[in-house]
Amino acid sequence: MLSCYNNNIPLEGNFHPPIFELTKTDYATVEKHLMHLGPSKACGTDGLTARLLRDAGNNVIIPLLHIINLSIVTKIFLEKWKEGVVTPLYKEGDPTQPNNYRPISILNACSKIAEKVIHDQLYNIIIISDFLSDAHWGSGRATALSPAYLTF
Repeated sequence: MLSCYNNNIPLEGNFHPPIFELTKTDYATVEKHLMHLGPSKACGTDGLTARLLRDAGNNVIIPLLHIINLSIVTKIFLEKWKEGVVTPLYKEGDPTQPNNYRPISILNACSKIAEKVIHDQLYNIIIISDFLSDAHWGSGRATALSPAYLTF
């Protein structure tokens, strides 16, 4: 079971951090996230482009659905899906100065789909459980997940 808590915040009263379990996903969810991948994005270390995966359609969705569900059930994210290609991206200023670049990580398209499936579930659990304070700051309520500790 996946539990979410923050050791740095003292618990007051009868507050108990939410405990939740990720659930298997379905065909429609994987298909939705696959179709929302930008077709012109660079491919990761696996050499599979988003365009190739989108064009393969059903031939790739069913095996991908199976792999994502196995990942959820076993609580193991594939090592290959954790790999990325770090590339310097020019910001502005003198191009000969390293400080004028920022790193970007080009991830595998399949890992992006799996991460979006898991993100959807975590986001919904946090919103439904009203885990976040109204005083939360940031670009959205789900941004408070970053300081929280997730343990398996």
